[in-house]
Amino acid sequence: MIILIADSSAHIIDRLESMLAETTTRASVYKALSYKEAARICSETMPDVVLLDISFPGNMSLVLLEKIRGAGYKTCVIILFIHIDNNTREQCKSLGADFFLDKHHEFEKIPGIINELAAAD
Repeated sequence: MIILIADSSAHIIDRLESMLAETTTRASVYKALSYKEAARICSETMPDVVLLDISFPGNMSLVLLEKIRGAGYKTCVIILFIHIDNNTREQCKSLGADFFLDKHHEFEKIPGIINELAAAD
């Protein structure tokens, strides 16, 4: 399984990477601190899962989600947020986001989701 962590915080990326190491799933994990880096990694690796921070500057998270879906990738996109307004949530849904997880209260769900996705393959 190929997983991309796309978040503007190195601390969050490190935390997510540690959590992924606790899963039973064998994965190659890529990290991106910016839209540009995440888009490059997506085009090079076609990840199975993208953990996507919704707060990339300039709404670039939505652009990346649209790019992933437009390219026809069968990627599971998990939107990570601290605060998300209803309009942004609806935009993400319409662009094909699979999960929405609050960074403060739902991080612990990530290993289980990854294990379930791997078992479904």
